[in-house]
Formats: sequence, structure tokens, C-alpha cells
Amino acid sequence: MKKNALRFLALCMALLTLLGAAGCGNQAKVKKGNDAVTAAQSISARPDPALIPVKYDMEVTLNEEDNTVSGYTDITVKNTTSEAMNEIGLRYFAPAVAKDSKLTAVKDLSANTDCKLKYKVKKTLVIASLAEAVAPNTEKTVRVSFTTAVPKLQDRFGYQETGSGKLYLLTFWAPQLAAYENGKWNDSKYIDYGESTYNRVSEYTMRFTAPAGYTVAASGKQTTEGNVTTVTAPNVREIAVACGSGMEKQSETADGVTFNIYRTYKDMPDEIYDAMFDTAKKAVALYTEKVGPYVFDELDIVPAKLGTLNLGGMEMPGLIIEGLPSGADSSDPELKDILADITKTAAHEVGHQWFCYAVGNDQYNEAWLDEAFTNYLSDYLYCNTPTIDDELAEDKENRYYINLPFNKYKNEDHYQYCIYNIGAQFLHLLENQMGSDKFFEMLQDWYSANQLKVVHGADFVNHVLKYDDSEGVKNILNRYLHEDYL
Repeated sequence: MKKNALRFLALCMALLTLLGAAGCGNQAKVKKGNDAVTAAQSISARPDPALIPVKYDMEVTLNEEDNTVSGYTDITVKNTTSEAMNEIGLRYFAPAVAKDSKLTAVKDLSANTDCKLKYKVKKTLVIASLAEAVAPNTEKTVRVSFTTAVPKLQDRFGYQETGSGKLYLLTFWAPQLAAYENGKWNDSKYIDYGESTYNRVSEYTMRFTAPAGYTVAASGKQTTEGNVTTVTAPNVREIAVACGSGMEKQSETADGVTFNIYRTYKDMPDEIYDAMFDTAKKAVALYTEKVGPYVFDELDIVPAKLGTLNLGGMEMPGLIIEGLPSGADSSDPELKDILADITKTAAHEVGHQWFCYAVGNDQYNEAWLDEAFTNYLSDYLYCNTPTIDDELAEDKENRYYINLPFNKYKNEDHYQYCIYNIGAQFLHLLENQMGSDKFFEMLQDWYSANQLKVVHGADFVNHVLKYDDSEGVKNILNRYLHEDYL
């Protein structure tokens, strides 16, 4: 996700003043003797979570009268451990935004028995006790029934009026398997200015019934008969839907990838839609050249009003949501600045298809492994207009650790500033120290080795050191990465 760059730049400058006067908060201050390199080298490879999602099979219906999406998802899980699992944890973030959203039942299909449910973390973590345990190296399917209330909200999750009808944006809207690691279910809280997901890839099939006349865009490929759209999405970490009336679709195929943009607001000038579409195509080509191949067959671009994010955006697998200005026309004297902001945001959200969805991570606890990388791609590689300059890297008075969990930063702006902006600069400094050829060789191999997997900070540190273990590189790693959060 990316905030409006102009608004964020102002916040960054204010934050620099604040941090200079008050410090960065306990965990962001300099830690004497911080040695991320040694810490990373001492960490063994992490095992897979106890349960992994094999497939999701969904049957859902959108009701525009009461603005709900209801139905079920059959989740097939596999036990990767040597011990039986007696419960399944589910993450369901919709109640964090729309309190009327409900996960109503979980049925153990093999036992034909409803599970007892425990609700935690404001009902965003649901633990279902199984009638029959999942034995080691076996699979089990549970049916999760739910009704998601979709709020009227100009945001990544909600619906809005476009002048041609309603536009529904469905992100983080359906239950998914929670990660179980170190004897506990992942319980990261939902956050507005970032993400809390931590998902393995899986196979999704969904039958989505929409009102008559609706166009449906979704992660994966879609075929529509009547009001029912069937979606197949292999190797995705979650599934998103954008649908509504009056969505005009424009498509183009380049290098085996089909690009679709949906004109959602008829009063927006063509220049805005053209900038989004052109940036998406060019960014995919550039990142394919510099990092590695795009892992999906399609990329959907869905423009929408995003309220406080304004010209920000949101990423989902094979689909990006791009913020529209509150009002603009071809004669607007600020149109040039608007288009520049749109271009940078689109380049950032496209970058998440590489870092977050191809190479996965824990987005609450290790957000830098996707946000820093995508900001580097958009700000340095695509636009060559970083929000901050190299002088900050020489600031000897303050440390800006980029790898802390969300709740260890002073506030949301501090989190955004360190992870997005300082994080991108961290990679830029590595490039300068290693040299561009060696840096991109390292980055390409990182991407190739970790596609469809989940990575952690220690993995990246150890990977970098295989290509350059000079004191200069180690100093950068130790300066920006806190040894306790790898």
C-alpha cells in the first residue's frame, strides 16, 4: 500500500523535526553493539507452519440491497508436523472495519460436525476446535460460513458511488487459514496504514454471484455466465474482488501478460487512466528485466476514490487499486503533478506483485521485506525520484531501523517513513556499495530462489553476504537492521 506521495513528503519533513527533538521511540534508537550480521548468521531456516493451505473453494453472493457478501469457503489444510492438530485458526479481518461482519460457522466436513469457536483479537482471529484431529501428513477440509458487511467507505475495503452505480472493493474480506508458528496462531492486529497478512500460496476457486449488469474483476482468471463469475487463481496468497456497474474494461496483451484497466468514474480525464495503464505495462516490463518474470497471467488495474489515502493505492494478487483525485479535468493546472503522483503509486503497487505476492513475508512484523523493496523499485528504479535524498543516509545522530514490527514504531507516520522511505534508501545504499551489476545479480537470485515462498529478514541478510561480505556492506546491514527482529 502507498500513501499520497505529496502529503507523505510533508509528513516526513515534520517527522524529521519531531524525531530530531524527541528521538525515535525506544526500539528505533541506536542499540549499542547492534550486530544484525552475526544475529542473522546464527538463525536457522524456519520450518513451514504446522498447517498449510492446500486449496480454497468458495461460493459467495454479493447482495447490493444490504451491501453484504455471504457464502462459504471450503479450506483444505495439510498438517506438516509429526503431531496431530486439534484446532484450526482462521484470520478474518472484515470485523475490524465492519463490525456486523460475522464468521457464522465452521464445519469439519469429514466428521460432519460443527466446530466450537473461540473469537480473539476483536473477532479477527477465530480458533475452531476440531471433532477429529488432523493427523500428521494428512489433509482435512473445513467449511467456513460467513457474512461480510461491506461499509460505505472510500477505501481498499468498502463500496462507493461512482455516478454510474456502486463500486465494491473487496480486500481482506474472506476467512483464511492463520499461520501457526512457535506454538501459537498468528494474531497480528488489523492496521489501516499497512497490512497484517501472513499467508502461504494456495489454489483458489470461487463462484461469485453478482447483481445483474455488474462487471467483476478479481485475482486470477474469470469467466462469466449470467450473474455468476467463476474465478480460478493458482499460487496466490489471498483473493480480491472489485465489481460494480458502469465499469468499462480496456485490455491489452504484452509479452504474454494481459493488462485490464476498468474505467470506473466517467468524469475523470483520459490522461489519468492512460497514466495508470501505461505505468502498469512499463513497470511489469522493467521489473521483469531487472528482477525476474511476472508470476501471473493477468494484471487488473481498478481506479477508485480512496478517501484519506487520496492518490495512494492498494495491492492484491494480480490486481491493484489506484487512487483517483477528488476532482480533475484536462485543463487542471495541477494535472501534471497529479499524473506524476499516480505514476509513482502505480509503479509501487505493481512492484508488490514481485515482493509480497511472488516472494511472501509477514507483513505486520517484517513489512520492510515488501514495502522497502517496492518503494525502491518505484522511487529509484522506475521514477528515479526518491522522496528523501542521500544526505539522510549520512545522518550520524539518528538511526532509522527499518525492520521493526508495526507496534514498535512511535506512530503510523514513523512506521511509514522508516519502512517505505528509509527502507528504499537502505537498498539504494546496498546498490551503491555493491555496485549495480552485483546488486541486481543478488536481487534476481533472491527473487528466483524465493518465488511462492515466505522469507524473513535473516534470510535476506545471509543472501546478501553470499555476494558481498565486505565491511561496507556489513556496516549498512548493521546500521539499518535491528538484530532483535530478524
